Amino acid sequence: MDAAILSRLLLPWALGHAALTLLGRWAPEPTVVHFALAFACAGLACVCAAEGGAAVHLERRLLGALVLVGLLLAPALSRLAAADPVGAVLHGYALLVPAACLGAALGRTVRDPAHLWPLVVVAAAADVWSLVAPAGLTHAILEGKGPVALPVVLLSLPVGGEAIAPVLGVGDLLVTAFLVGAATSLGLPAHRTRLGLGVGLTACLAVLLAAESPLPALPFLGFAFAAAHGRAARPRAREMAQAVAFSAAIVALGAVGSRLL
Repeated sequence: MDAAILSRLLLPWALGHAALTLLGRWAPEPTVVHFALAFACAGLACVCAAEGGAAVHLERRLLGALVLVGLLLAPALSRLAAADPVGAVLHGYALLVPAACLGAALGRTVRDPAHLWPLVVVAAAADVWSLVAPAGLTHAILEGKGPVALPVVLLSLPVGGEAIAPVLGVGDLLVTAFLVGAATSLGLPAHRTRLGLGVGLTACLAVLLAAESPLPALPFLGFAFAAAHGRAARPRAREMAQAVAFSAAIVALGAVGSRLL
């Protein structure tokens, strides 16, 4: 693993923390600007880590070992992340590095750019269902009833003074890395991938600030990513129809489940 790959995986996250810590000392009162900058730093770190993960080709055993280490370290380090900046940085690495490498490796299995739209449509629907439906994993974690505590699966950054706040979830990182890995493997232009993910993150932030409540990020990230690649990612009508029908069924089941419960 060369220095360029390591810098993509490691530097943006640490530099974002350092910049926001300095900002917090200069302007300690948390504001919307603090949160927006924290979200931007987290998004940049995710995209850069995803690009680093896409450049890494680990054997299955090494990849499995890396993911296992992340699963073991993340819960322990999350206890430090809420109060200690160094703990938040280390906890972020326990999520960022394994998720970036795993997501990119899965993305490299995509063999046809026409599959990108159907994949992001289904992923977006699953993300919405997971957040909204009572039986959804994200919903359960937010309610404190999931298999892990909420801080374990969230990237946290300083948002003013000594406050360390969660910003993005590990699922968002996984899908970002998946999309970057797929685009890299398919030979799609990197600048279009960055543009799409940047637009998606910006749109997500804007709606998040307006709604002031948790939102599924994958509809923003996935749709903007696929749209940025234009004709190169044009789906086949039959596959797209199947993806839309399957996604509608997922959302409908979530709505029915919400009413029943």
